[in-house]
Amino acid sequence: MRQNRRRGWGFLALLLVLALLFLNKWTATDRTQLTALERWWRDAVAPLQAGIASLTRGAVSVGERFTDWELLVEENRRLKQENAELKKKVLELREMEYQNVRLREALGFARQQGKSLDLLAANIIAREPNRWFSWAMLNRGSADGIKPGMAVVSTYGLVGRITEVTEHTATVTLLLDRRSAIGALIQGNRVPGVVEGAGERSDWLRMIYLPKDAPVFPRQEVITSGLGSDLPPGLPIGTITEVKPAGDGLFKYALIKPHADFLRLEEVFVVRGRR
Repeated sequence: MRQNRRRGWGFLALLLVLALLFLNKWTATDRTQLTALERWWRDAVAPLQAGIASLTRGAVSVGERFTDWELLVEENRRLKQENAELKKKVLELREMEYQNVRLREALGFARQQGKSLDLLAANIIAREPNRWFSWAMLNRGSADGIKPGMAVVSTYGLVGRITEVTEHTATVTLLLDRRSAIGALIQGNRVPGVVEGAGERSDWLRMIYLPKDAPVFPRQEVITSGLGSDLPPGLPIGTITEVKPAGDGLFKYALIKPHADFLRLEEVFVVRGRR
């Protein structure tokens, strides 16, 4: 009994589908006037057709948005890569510019001082962070005629002295090291003294053993005296910034701002002698 009912309902459903297909075909003919049944049918199925059209447009819109998002992600990735490459090129060009400035300064210094001094250009290849103001290693050695005791200068002033030499390297004890005391003079009035590293300020110098009544004042220039060492006389050291009394009451000392930039040493010259 139930099986017969199912067959009956299936038959009715098939008839309904066929009727709808026929009606759809019928209403699709080229006629200017619609029957009442056709108008009723179109009004009945219009919401369904509108819903289907809306869903179709929504699906297309979602697909287009997803495609646009993928394009935006790819474009963003490409722009980031281009930006990184441009930053790298800018840094490289800036470094080349700085290097050219330093080399021009070094060339000018060599041309000017090379008339009276035998200068050998060298690069600093090593420094230790815990001894940054004490020593540096050069890429020149005994094969280049370098010997212990020779002066090392930058384009601005005295840097230190050679203390150890191998065939292809040399160690410079910087002027800031307390153990690197040298004879010096105040340019102009020729007041002598000894220049060493200033303990209270690691990147400054001080000139000691100055008589308490000596005419020593800020802004005076200090140069090497050439006494008691292999350093040539007249090499610029720095400028006096402050004068203080020593503890013994017999002498005073002066703080000196060095001309050489010990924080940024890269290219230097070894003074192998006078011409």
